[in-house]
Amino acid sequence: MQYVAIDFETASRRQDSACSIGLVRMDEEAHKLDSFYSLICPPDLIFDPECTNVHHLDPLVVKEAPEFYQLWDEICAFIGNDPLVAHNATFDIGVLRAMVNRYDLKPLYNDYYCTLSLARKLWKGKPSYKLTYLASEFGWTYDAHNALADAEVCGRLFAKLCGISLFDEEVMRRFFKRIYKNSDNAFPRKVEMPKQSTIAILSP
Repeated sequence: MQYVAIDFETASRRQDSACSIGLVRMDEEAHKLDSFYSLICPPDLIFDPECTNVHHLDPLVVKEAPEFYQLWDEICAFIGNDPLVAHNATFDIGVLRAMVNRYDLKPLYNDYYCTLSLARKLWKGKPSYKLTYLASEFGWTYDAHNALADAEVCGRLFAKLCGISLFDEEVMRRFFKRIYKNSDNAFPRKVEMPKQSTIAILSP
């Protein structure tokens, strides 16, 4: 099964303030097949210093970058019908939905998975489930909080978590059914969102 790992960085705690996006398409063995990266000029060009301290992006860096709506066709073409994978999908899929709603764009209806949720289910008792910590356990070094680098590590982590189930859709379906036991919080979920949904503010 091919999948697309996705990561956003945001200018502030608002979900509709995306300032960069990274997408990486991978196969069942976590081989990188293709990638997409872009800076994004957020709608209000207002940056929270705390966010800048994390990803080192600021108005001067992104002011000449395209706005999200200008990238949307390219993003959709890249993703196609593949499922999305994010580490803390509540954040990244939330940003995706908020940006789509902000510009009244055509929504996606792809499935998506969350490596944070899956890691907590399968690797219980870890002192941390941050992407940087889990990556360090496999000896992976990367440019943390660069959207493209984060997406690639997330994609590699998904393959580690799912193992051979990625090679067969029916095995994959049973794998997730067993892990989540038909819970309301089960994955995969759909990216689709109501057109009139409100823009949430990220929790601290």
